[in-house]
Amino acid sequence: MYLRFSHHPKYSAEVKRLQQKLNAIKYNIHGNWPVLVVDGLYGNETRKAVMGFQVYRNITPATGLEVGS
Repeated sequence: MYLRFSHHPKYSAEVKRLQQKLNAIKYNIHGNWPVLVVDGLYGNETRKAVMGFQVYRNITPATGLEVGS
């Protein structure tokens, strides 16, 4: 499954779980990305958080545009 950034995101339970995980990781390692509102929408703030996580994990390119699992 792939989660993708959208300028007009729709609710997704998977995105909500991703946001929760990114917030938990941020609090544990003091990640350099924004605290997310856990709303299930893959908008701009979630994209920035994914990009920050990608940088933290040395994942290149760190675009924040798409998350694969």
